[in-house]
Amino acid sequence: MQDQEIIELLQQVKTIALVGASDNPSRPSYGVMAYLLAQEAIAIGARALWLQIGVINEQAAELAQQAGLRVVMDRCPKIDIPRLGLER
Repeated sequence: MQDQEIIELLQQVKTIALVGASDNPSRPSYGVMAYLLAQEAIAIGARALWLQIGVINEQAAELAQQAGLRVVMDRCPKIDIPRLGLER
């Protein structure tokens, strides 16, 4: 996702679901948690799914995008919000 898209997303939502249960890709929870949280994000009607730095799961992203969610992968809001000038 490009910076402008992240800016628009962060300006439109009040709550985001962050995914990052494990930063170790060799652990099964790394991929499973992203996929399960994508399903949960869809179920609760979230408008976006944010996967933390180091978490890239194309299957979860595709599932979320097919349900109409915007997807951010491998990014950190604590870094991006100030970097993009969106601090409140």
